[in-house]
Amino acid sequence: MPVPRIAAALALTLALLAGCTAEPVAPLADRGAGALGPPITTMHALVDLVSDKTSGCTVARPGTPEQLGRLVGAELRELYEPYIAEWSTCAVPPSYPKVGLLLFAPGKQIEFQRAWRDAMAKGAVGEGPTLAFGNGFAVTSGFLGVYQLNLYYLRCAYADDKIRQIPADVDNCVFTQPPTHAH
Repeated sequence: MPVPRIAAALALTLALLAGCTAEPVAPLADRGAGALGPPITTMHALVDLVSDKTSGCTVARPGTPEQLGRLVGAELRELYEPYIAEWSTCAVPPSYPKVGLLLFAPGKQIEFQRAWRDAMAKGAVGEGPTLAFGNGFAVTSGFLGVYQLNLYYLRCAYADDKIRQIPADVDNCVFTQPPTHAH
């Protein structure tokens, strides 16, 4: 094939490729975990997200249920464990030597929200910055999650019109994201 014909074939191929479109990206939901960003469904993807945004979390270690209890306390372990498919820890120096990365089992993040709301109503958990949530996952350091990873707190029976809020999947709860200057 002479050079001009190769160049023409290459130009035609590039033109055809340029006309191809990528898969359309589904818009985010306007409420619930689906509104928090694209879903994270694997621990590898969660580790990559944290690593990309913090330059930490380069080595994640899978954890046992007992280790989860030591990290978050026995009461919170009992609350989290039925909804978690997998969890690991990593370090995000200098401020976060051990961060838990919790991956929700398929369909379980909504059930977790119900359990959290019910535990808050009973006074078993408070509004502290225990977890920060994304779509399909949570991290155990709320401050790291909200202020460095752009994640959200889950609050129930909450009203503060100065804070960004997204309705959660369950009634009377919202995902909140305080302004970064508040930290």
